Amino acid sequence: MHDTIIDISADFSFSYGKNLLFRMKAEQPVTLKKGGIYGIYGGNGCGKTTLLNILNTFLKPTTGKIIFSFSAFNYIHENNLTNDSKIIGNNIRRCFQIPLLVDELNTYNNISISKRLENESFFNTFAVGINKEKESEIMQLLSIANFTGNEDTATLSYGQRRIIANLQVLYSDAQLMILDEPFANIHQSIIERLKQEYSKKTAQNNSTVIIVEHNKSSLRDFSDAILTIEDKQLSLLN
Repeated sequence: MHDTIIDISADFSFSYGKNLLFRMKAEQPVTLKKGGIYGIYGGNGCGKTTLLNILNTFLKPTTGKIIFSFSAFNYIHENNLTNDSKIIGNNIRRCFQIPLLVDELNTYNNISISKRLENESFFNTFAVGINKEKESEIMQLLSIANFTGNEDTATLSYGQRRIIANLQVLYSDAQLMILDEPFANIHQSIIERLKQEYSKKTAQNNSTVIIVEHNKSSLRDFSDAILTIEDKQLSLLN
């Protein structure tokens, strides 16, 4: 039986000033389980990315609260509580619409820096030949899109940058993986490989994926349940 990773209270809502963006439908609380894949779906401008920003603790709800139950702590995210950025940062990874890559590093090192192993120095994060298991894991991820690891990140296309951003998330040990339209401009065959890796990751690590996608059919096929935002109301559909 899966444990809970996120509880969203029945009085949860978010407003910009006096303009309500969304609230819980019929004041029903929502529980997200560890090991699950959850989609977020709604029309343009309904607040999907805003909801991701709240789940990422970049924004705070106007009313109500979100409780994150990671392995080592319970974290209540509400209006009067300051973020513990270290704890949150170690447990959440996000794939943004615009990939956050370091152009001065090659593709291998852009993935390598997304996780530092125990007792691994900063400089050894970039070293080759020290940790064969780590190198094998990164090279296996790069092979999804036939990357060698030596590519100049600055010259990658938008779609290729999106692939590397996905691989960064997959390489991390995050318990919560937040994906904002992660498959845009990526070839369908690679999308299927990435989906397989996310499904494998959630099963092996009991981690959770929350994903925004515009293709409702694709989202339904990939997700265990979908959070919908409709008429400013947020609800969970199994």
